[in-house]
Amino acid sequence: MRRHNNRRLNLSVVTALGALVFPASFVVAADEPVMLAEIEVVGFAPLSGAVKAKKLPYAVQEYNKEDLEKSSTYSVAEMLSSRAASVTINSAQGNRLQPDLQFRGFTASPLLGLPQGIAVYQNGVRVNETFGDSVNWDLLSASSIERMQVVAGSNPVYGLNALGGAITVQTKTGFSTLGKTAAVTLGSDAARDFSFTAGDNNGRWGYFVALDSLQEDGWRDFSDSEAFNLYSALSWRGNGKELDLYLNVADTELRGNGSVPEELLQQDRSAVFTHPDITSNELAQLSLSFRQRFDESSQLSVNAFYRQNTTDSFNGDGSEFEECEAPLDDDFLCDDDGMVADQFGNDVSEDFDAINNRSERKQHSTGLTAQWLEKGNWWGLPQQLLVGADYIYGKTDFESSVEFAELTSTRGTTESGLFYGPDATDLESTNRTASLYLSDLIRFNNRFSLTLSTRYNDTHITSQDRSGVNPDLEGNHSYKRINAGAGALYRWSDDVTVYGNLQQSSRTPTPVELVCSHPDAPCNLPNSFLADPPLDDVVSLSAELGLRGHSERVDNWRVGLFHSTNRDDIIFQTTGGVSSNQGFFTNAADTVRKGLEVELAGAIDDWTWYANYTYLHASFADGFISSSPNHPQAVAGKLAVASGSRLPGLPEHNLKLGLTHQLTDQLEWGVETIVNSGQYLRGDEANQDDKTAGYGIVNLFGSYQLNKTIEVQLRADNVFDKEYVNFGLYGEPDEVIPSLAGASGRFVGPGAPRQFWLTMKMSW
Repeated sequence: MRRHNNRRLNLSVVTALGALVFPASFVVAADEPVMLAEIEVVGFAPLSGAVKAKKLPYAVQEYNKEDLEKSSTYSVAEMLSSRAASVTINSAQGNRLQPDLQFRGFTASPLLGLPQGIAVYQNGVRVNETFGDSVNWDLLSASSIERMQVVAGSNPVYGLNALGGAITVQTKTGFSTLGKTAAVTLGSDAARDFSFTAGDNNGRWGYFVALDSLQEDGWRDFSDSEAFNLYSALSWRGNGKELDLYLNVADTELRGNGSVPEELLQQDRSAVFTHPDITSNELAQLSLSFRQRFDESSQLSVNAFYRQNTTDSFNGDGSEFEECEAPLDDDFLCDDDGMVADQFGNDVSEDFDAINNRSERKQHSTGLTAQWLEKGNWWGLPQQLLVGADYIYGKTDFESSVEFAELTSTRGTTESGLFYGPDATDLESTNRTASLYLSDLIRFNNRFSLTLSTRYNDTHITSQDRSGVNPDLEGNHSYKRINAGAGALYRWSDDVTVYGNLQQSSRTPTPVELVCSHPDAPCNLPNSFLADPPLDDVVSLSAELGLRGHSERVDNWRVGLFHSTNRDDIIFQTTGGVSSNQGFFTNAADTVRKGLEVELAGAIDDWTWYANYTYLHASFADGFISSSPNHPQAVAGKLAVASGSRLPGLPEHNLKLGLTHQLTDQLEWGVETIVNSGQYLRGDEANQDDKTAGYGIVNLFGSYQLNKTIEVQLRADNVFDKEYVNFGLYGEPDEVIPSLAGASGRFVGPGAPRQFWLTMKMSW
């Protein structure tokens, strides 16, 4: 297993690989560079290409490269959290590249312990990781993105995990983005971001490359991080054909030291509870996209990819073991079964008051998608038929260990080389999914259209214990399901459109959930797995009704009601641990997410503005008994959750306001405001404790164009230095800090204080 501070990726090799893909001299001067328009496709699917979202019976938010460039952010998650309606984030890890992103109450997170509910695609490649459907936002750099859509609802066409919706990303090519840019950003806490892009074409061949790097000390103690991303595209166009070869390479090492006891936060907002908590990702992804337009009505799209991501984690934490009690020797450690031994069979000294949870996940996935689009007139009605098939295979080699350690004076952990054998895991898991999908858009007249869609998924998941000592890990699971949906669009007038839909999607339990699902054998996420009883797949049924349009003063507006029900939702039930990371996954209850969305955007003279508001009512539809031993009101470690109790971790109200003023041709400034109401802490499914406090933050930004080449950007986040939290759970603080005996047990994730960013950007 790799040590957390060992950087295996040689950047010179990466750069050389990039040079092979996009040699600077290959664009010959035979033709002038051109930017090609894409075929219009009305209907969403991962390989659809350009889409007229206003013609769809769904709520869709679209963002282009200019929106991303204005936000001056490294990750797409940052931009979505500040701009997109119904999107909120949790600072569970405390790192700006590791947020839990939530859309309409569904989650896309890098953490294994969360039920995932959003499908994320990049150039038609599903980037949810194969082991736990998690999404590593540090591997999606903003500078490579041409456009992005947030598609709401459980649309079956997007496949597994699109319970709450899907996020689709289309990256830049030498035909969509010409010229070169270089940007250097200096920010608070020694932040140093750099990006370089270059794109060109000769009418037949094109290339694009984006290099991004990030380094920062972090605003919290012991939170320095670094990230490097290389993206490149080699493209060919001719005779109605389009061919794109994409290469993504990334190497990141992120320190996110998690939540802290409320009492410690009151003493020092930059403090961490225990450290280090390091996550390292090494990504290599190669994908090939081919599109053939036979005429104005027919198009074939094919996509093939290979993706490999190695994730190492090193988490220092308080010990789960206790000093032995009489009649055993109190100089040693014990658990419920007696004295604890290391891998050599020796008793372990009580001086080891901490542990290091180590793990390595080698995730490999490969897939092929083929899609046919046909526009025609059948049964006297103009239609657009989309038929597709895909196959995805994933394999994960997982190793983990628990090392005995000691806490330092700063609550860091030492390394001893002594390990607790029963918590070691050596696992191999595979999952493959074969799918067929179909969507048909039928136009009855100029005002009314109907969209029908369906998808068949056949998923097979296996797990195999390679250590020979954990036979309960062996598992073999199959899931088959047909999902369907229907949506209608009615153009009430030239300015107003009515849309509605009813859709169903599903997700199978992930390999990590299946091997951590026994209440009598809890796991220490993301490490040791001990049992493998079956779990049911989660089926989501969503309904939506809305109005959208434009007026003289409002360029675009939308008002919509949404309702989603998850049947047999999978929830992580904690059974203990200093930071509640010990537990199991279970089909706990049905859950409901319903609410109201309002989106407004417009421009008046030199002013542009937007306003988004979301009311979200997310609750448990069934009563059940929740396991939460660190909750202050738990009885025997249990809580009775009543039907109608709110889902923790989700704000009920979310408001986003933005205003930009083009003061002169060279000078632009703007302000954005984000307001969230409070939320229940994770582990308080019964809603018996107080919510976190609501908060509002204000960000300012501005840019000045010095000349045609150089632009200066300045951004100030949280300008009023608001002290707020946007995440919470329960733990045992006195296990690490004895002076906190009698504390509330509430651990919270603090938001960042006031921060400044200065960017110098050159374009030529």
